[in-house]
Amino acid sequence: MPAALAQMPVAWHRLQIPGPPPELELTLAEKTAPTLEERFARRTIQRLDLSALPADDSGTPAERAAPDWGHETAQLALIDKASPHALFDLMLTEVSPPAAGSPVSADPGTVAAETARLLWQTAANFHRFVSTPAIRQAFGLTDGTLHLALNCDPFTQDRESVQALKRFHLHLIYWRASELAPLRKPHRFGDQTDRSLARQCIDPVSFIGMRLLGEGLHAMDAVLDSAWPSPANRTRVDDGLDTSDGKLGDDALGIAVRALGGDWLHPDANAVCSGQLPLGALLRLPSWEQLAHPAFEQLIRRLHGRIGHIAQALQSAMTGSALPPARWHRHRLLPLPQIAANLEALELSAASKADLLQLASTLRNLGERSMQRLERATPSQRQHCMTLNQPCYSLTLAPFPLAPARADGVGSEMAGETPPLLGIQPRLFSGIGGAGLLSLPGVPSVRVVRGQGRFTTRDWHRRAHFQRAFACYNSAALGTAAGRHGGLRPGPIRHFRDRGTGWTD
Repeated sequence: MPAALAQMPVAWHRLQIPGPPPELELTLAEKTAPTLEERFARRTIQRLDLSALPADDSGTPAERAAPDWGHETAQLALIDKASPHALFDLMLTEVSPPAAGSPVSADPGTVAAETARLLWQTAANFHRFVSTPAIRQAFGLTDGTLHLALNCDPFTQDRESVQALKRFHLHLIYWRASELAPLRKPHRFGDQTDRSLARQCIDPVSFIGMRLLGEGLHAMDAVLDSAWPSPANRTRVDDGLDTSDGKLGDDALGIAVRALGGDWLHPDANAVCSGQLPLGALLRLPSWEQLAHPAFEQLIRRLHGRIGHIAQALQSAMTGSALPPARWHRHRLLPLPQIAANLEALELSAASKADLLQLASTLRNLGERSMQRLERATPSQRQHCMTLNQPCYSLTLAPFPLAPARADGVGSEMAGETPPLLGIQPRLFSGIGGAGLLSLPGVPSVRVVRGQGRFTTRDWHRRAHFQRAFACYNSAALGTAAGRHGGLRPGPIRHFRDRGTGWTD
């Protein structure tokens, strides 16, 4: 950890968000439902279906090659979240039934490209929606902030995880100024006494990972790609690049970044600790409109592949295995001299190798008895002691003003707009996802404390009005972009009836 960390502003108790009315709490039947349709029955606002055989203008099925998702219809759903991160938030999740013999779509590498493009198009529409003057006035959005978060942890199946729902999904959040007001008086990291909370809010790999990802993502290191091939279910990308040998292509990620006009920011731990930058590996995009570009989906897919390769290489260097461990087991660490030799063979900076060796020296093996105790322990004990299986990371998109501003003025299609920063934060222990742990200008570590009291009935109806207004806006916007999403069939937008019934047709 950097020496300046003690002075870093943090707010781990101040951003408190009420929970839903009691009638809308998840029931036992919903928690244990065998299908997502049953789990989300009361909270589904709208379904977005992508048909494998879209109808042409005459109403007859059009002939085209079968898509890559393996079943007839790919499905996304706008969901009213059971445990809100803000009054105005939604979740957009992949809900397609998995094809026979295929895994569910849990991450950017396994979801169909067309489905992911639709998700990111909807994310761009959410930005447009909350930026519309009439919407801002109607819902009191002045001086608030937009936050998009995607969590990836497909392989942790025992302890609590940043990705509890093992489906590809995105959090769409808008925090109002009144919700953020308590953050004006943050605390300092050095004054925090709860070690368990500190580990959850500032993961042990927060700063190491920032530099590691910076090196790995900037350099396009071909060694990692050739040594640690992608999983077999990730053997192609949609622009025709051949990945049958397990390689994404040395410059594939760079091509996607350049296509979007993005700039990687140099990792700067001191700037993070002073609140000038968020935590994570940071990519500055010129505009929120880039989310609707097909290259953005390719960027996220390739980022996921690159992060996976880096994680496999590092795990193998430290444990001798690149594969995820079985449930309630963790790989044993190799002897430190062997770890040092393995790290030396990787194309990393001397500083990163030294930090990784220091990290390895502080980790401890969990034997069978320890794991048996942790299986019966509290969630907080598991999260403090058990590592997350890799790759595990949070990806966020949020406005974050940088100084100096870009000289070319890119990203100013709306007056006063702050272009987004895409941030990637790796996780080794922290079970708090990117929707519950954010960075704001001046306060780089903010924890959302959910379930603090209850939203009033009036507030909940206001929330439902916001959600339905966005669903209507998004459907109209997707209609104008139908050419980019062949076979798109937006379902009916449901109505929020009452607290007991939820959303119905």
